[in-house]
Amino acid sequence: MSAARELAVSPEQVDHRTVFLRGVGTILVSSVLFGAMAVCVRVATREMPAMQVAFVRFLGSLAVLLALRRGRSLRPVGTLPRILLRGLLGAGAILLYYRGIEGAGAGLATLLHCTYPIWTALFATTLMRERFDLPLGVAIALCLAGIAVVVGPGANLSAAATLGSASALCASVLAGGAVATARHLRLVESAFLVTTYFMAVGTVVTAPALVGGIPSISPVVAIALVASYQGISLLTNTFRDPRLMVREGRRLERWIDSLASAA
Repeated sequence: MSAARELAVSPEQVDHRTVFLRGVGTILVSSVLFGAMAVCVRVATREMPAMQVAFVRFLGSLAVLLALRRGRSLRPVGTLPRILLRGLLGAGAILLYYRGIEGAGAGLATLLHCTYPIWTALFATTLMRERFDLPLGVAIALCLAGIAVVVGPGANLSAAATLGSASALCASVLAGGAVATARHLRLVESAFLVTTYFMAVGTVVTAPALVGGIPSISPVVAIALVASYQGISLLTNTFRDPRLMVREGRRLERWIDSLASAA
């Protein structure tokens, strides 16, 4: 019986190594690079203001996106103000996140910034009329309790760390709004267009940081600046062909179904 089940599963269904390497594996590597980005930003902000680091990140990411454009149109299908709003929310989130890293350190700031799903859920359920159920409410409550533990009265944070933590939390609120807005935009716009406008708006918003001049950049800081946008570069490269992700996603679903039927 088990042999018959094995014969019923095609090589495509069990080719989980291909699924991992092409889809899930790339996203996992991207997440590692995003984590490394926070550490690199921390290194860079020791010699440069957070706003200048954010400018380099936006400009570098925009350059990568435009290089991968390959003739795709950047003319929005919907209204431009909504796309610009998403860009402003995202740019504000990144800038405050980097200021949080500068003040509170990469670990604490990233932990607090990653609470943005709370605000995404709240925005989606209150402004976009998505469903709010008990499991979602419990998850939000647990996240809020975690924030209280990390930055509550017993945390004994310094003044700089407290200000950095506040910046990271504000960044998470803006990031939640950016994610909710992006979800709405994705009904009519491509992910490539939304992300490209996000980086373009961020570049413009943070460009005033260069008015005072750029300090001398050491080799270590130069490496940190380049590494600060490698995560999004890899992720963008993964998503440059949506058909690849759709195909690999379906293949992953078939593989999971084959495991369930064989159990």
